[in-house]
Amino acid sequence: IWFIIATMNKKVLSVLFASFMGLPLLFAGPITAFRFEGLKKTKEFAVKRSLDEFIGFESNQETFRSIKTDLQASGIFSEIELEEEEAEDGTVVVVNLKEKISFLAVPLFTVSGGNITGGAFVLDTNAFGLMHTMALGGFFSKKEFRGITMFSKPPAGRAPGASIFMTAGRKNQIYCDMDDKKRIDYDMISANIGGTVTEKFSSFFTGSLTANFGFRDIDRDKDEKAMGDSRYVEIKPDLKLGTTDWNGVFLSSKSIEEQYEICIYTDHYIWHRFTTRIVFQQPVIDDLRFFFSGTGIYGLFVPYSAFIGNSALGVRLFPKDFGSKIGGGINTGFEYAAFKTKMGIFSLYRSEE
Repeated sequence: IWFIIATMNKKVLSVLFASFMGLPLLFAGPITAFRFEGLKKTKEFAVKRSLDEFIGFESNQETFRSIKTDLQASGIFSEIELEEEEAEDGTVVVVNLKEKISFLAVPLFTVSGGNITGGAFVLDTNAFGLMHTMALGGFFSKKEFRGITMFSKPPAGRAPGASIFMTAGRKNQIYCDMDDKKRIDYDMISANIGGTVTEKFSSFFTGSLTANFGFRDIDRDKDEKAMGDSRYVEIKPDLKLGTTDWNGVFLSSKSIEEQYEICIYTDHYIWHRFTTRIVFQQPVIDDLRFFFSGTGIYGLFVPYSAFIGNSALGVRLFPKDFGSKIGGGINTGFEYAAFKTKMGIFSLYRSEE
């Protein structure tokens, strides 16, 4: 018996040991190919293209975790399982996938501070089965109505990501100070069209460049001090350092992002904005995680039409119509995954701002 065990191939022994211990059967050697099971709408080549970077990686737990994280980050799969098949020159990874519902017609209805907002959006998070996103819709309220359309594709393989977007609408904009006292009140018609190119330089470093063209026509009879109310071009470079990890429940991120924005109007008015964002998400147990987010924004020569409020700062503690050229916000707390559906996870939050 000892002679037989001693002459066994080391790989066979590792497989027997893994089986005895209840561990996944990981064959030694590099990943040479992927095979996909369970795809219905998604094109196989689209998923393969997003995983090509893992060809040549060692078949181990760390690589499998990274593969699952990348697939989960696409937002279109509800279940992801990986298996292995030994090949002559390495390992074939069998990827078993279950797709989420990706085409949705979403009604919109909110009541906040006595203001009612309604609308609807048609959303496809896996357009044409290519893992692209398309959205079309609009919303309206007593103060605003706006139409929005968007298309985006994520970076995949050596190809950069790209998106285009268009919006148009009318708004009665009111800005208040910290005491909720109204300081600025004007009407504005605006529209824009733009695009973004995103390059994934490495697993932890991403850069993007956004160009946005449009106009903001402000009712000067209501606010004679309004500046920059004409055609403009906006350029926005963005750099992000960070990692993402999926623990089977949460897709958690740790990142720092730096963004610069310059807006040039045809009447020669120019303004600038600098933004820093920090995100830290860490599971405590599988269904519970700690989260922290912080945002700081500093603007130079920013006109009323580009003031920031609660949503830009990631908080809700300021008055509803608060607006400013500069600001900062911190949000921290815990998130509990209550239950999972085909559309995603429904969570409960407890946060401090």
